[in-house]
Amino acid sequence: MQASRHSSYKEARKSPSDDRDFGLDAPIKPRCKVFREHAQYTRYLSVHGKTEISNLLTGSQLASASTSSNIVSNATAVTTLVFSYSGDINGFSSYVSTLRLSVLQNPSLLSPKVKESLLLSIAQIVFQQFTALSDTQFQSWITGIDFLLPSINSTILDYIPKDISCSRYQIIVLALNNIFQSLSVQKQTAVAAFENAFLTYQYNSDGDACTAGISNTPQYAQKNFGEFCYNVSADAVAMYYPSLNKVSFTAFCKLQ
Repeated sequence: MQASRHSSYKEARKSPSDDRDFGLDAPIKPRCKVFREHAQYTRYLSVHGKTEISNLLTGSQLASASTSSNIVSNATAVTTLVFSYSGDINGFSSYVSTLRLSVLQNPSLLSPKVKESLLLSIAQIVFQQFTALSDTQFQSWITGIDFLLPSINSTILDYIPKDISCSRYQIIVLALNNIFQSLSVQKQTAVAAFENAFLTYQYNSDGDACTAGISNTPQYAQKNFGEFCYNVSADAVAMYYPSLNKVSFTAFCKLQ
């Protein structure tokens, strides 16, 4: 392995794109300081076309490298880059935040396929840690991925743990409700199915389906379904919210 890397460094050094600042004959890790201080990793990636140095970069540097190279245009490359990152969850949050800023500046930066792949990767890495995150971290993650949420689907929703608190669930509902109009009917139906499954689980586990602080049916529908309640039957909701007023629920949801 060491020999093949050394060989590739020599070949890169001979190439027209060689940059002597990298010291390509030296081991990768001692060069970490160079990458961090001078942010020359983008040119390094263009020489090597690999993601093997991702564990040497901060989250924001990694995002900058991916957006300034062809990595960001390839769903497989983005996924590989994300899963090769060895920093902690806060560093990964910096990666997503920096990427988000780039997308806000250039909305066409990521293709729909890349967005979906990135959101799926985040779901696999982060969603399953939702119960362990602090409230601040949780809110930060939900806010930070808003630019990816239109790519939500049933597979990604399945990664959200059903044992998160109702307050966190309702934060997710609000975030999804904010992008309701941008979702296809199929995705709207998938979100409604997720909501129904989550509330059913809560009722079967704790005997309560997120009713704390709720005094009437419209309020329950708004906090636990948002506009997605249009895709849920009143009979289904009554199974875990016995005090549901079916007429009120149906009327409220039709107005959404």
